[in-house]
Amino acid sequence: MILFGTHAVPSTFSTGEFFCPHCEKRTSYEHKMLRKYFHVWYIPLIPLEFVGGYIECKKCGNTFSLEVISYNPKEETERFYADFKRILRRVMVYMILAEGNATNTEMQTIRSLYSGATGEEISKSDVELEVKQMRTSRSDVEIDLLDFERALSPIGKELLVKAAFHVAVADGPLVEREVALLNTIGDALGIPSNEMRNLLQRLFSP
Repeated sequence: MILFGTHAVPSTFSTGEFFCPHCEKRTSYEHKMLRKYFHVWYIPLIPLEFVGGYIECKKCGNTFSLEVISYNPKEETERFYADFKRILRRVMVYMILAEGNATNTEMQTIRSLYSGATGEEISKSDVELEVKQMRTSRSDVEIDLLDFERALSPIGKELLVKAAFHVAVADGPLVEREVALLNTIGDALGIPSNEMRNLLQRLFSP
């Protein structure tokens, strides 16, 4: 009885350096290509088509999809931080819009909170422009926060809730719409309801 068929055989297509997610540092890799061969008794005889490829770290031996070559942790961190600063501003502006008109006190609160959280200044005109743009657009806080539920740490999520809360109380006691928005923000960030209640209780405490 003769055993024959096809199977994929890896071969090194190229080599280089990349940032290995497992080693967490730059190291050498091999770009492996998989080519299907017709075999007899599991001996590859006739090369057929290429069926895929992957990256193999020469240090740890783990394999990754080809996209890992373009992974740059520094750029990823910078991109995420830029996104976080954007969503911080938007969450605070959402709270202004929940009540209606933006007051000078609320806008100054946004500027102070943003500066304290990021170390960067934001002008009154920047806040006014963001309020105007979000008022005329069909923005949705739940959609805006969709990518942050898993990406943010509990401390980062708490920071967003605290920022929204302080904007809400900047010009007086919380109104029903503001309380509803705070709970919506908590839900969108995946904060359990009991943890959200405890957080709000702490914020209300003198």
